[in-house]
Amino acid sequence: MNIPNPAGSIAEALRAFYTVDNTLKRVEEDIRSMKNEMSAIREEHSDLKSRVAVLEESRKTVEAQMRAIVAETVADLRVKFAES
Repeated sequence: MNIPNPAGSIAEALRAFYTVDNTLKRVEEDIRSMKNEMSAIREEHSDLKSRVAVLEESRKTVEAQMRAIVAETVADLRVKFAES
């Protein structure tokens, strides 16, 4: 007849518990780390969206300036050709 060793069973159960507990702690730390990374990515995304908006406004301004320059140049050329 094989009689189980209660002290061995308790020790094994405790080792298993601490193994699971330590694993859960590492998983919780990984989750916190991932949340921090996601927060940083969201901030960077927001910053990039702001930069894109500023660049888009700059592009529109330059485009308007170029159109004005072209219109002025065309008008000047029309006057010169009309005079000649």
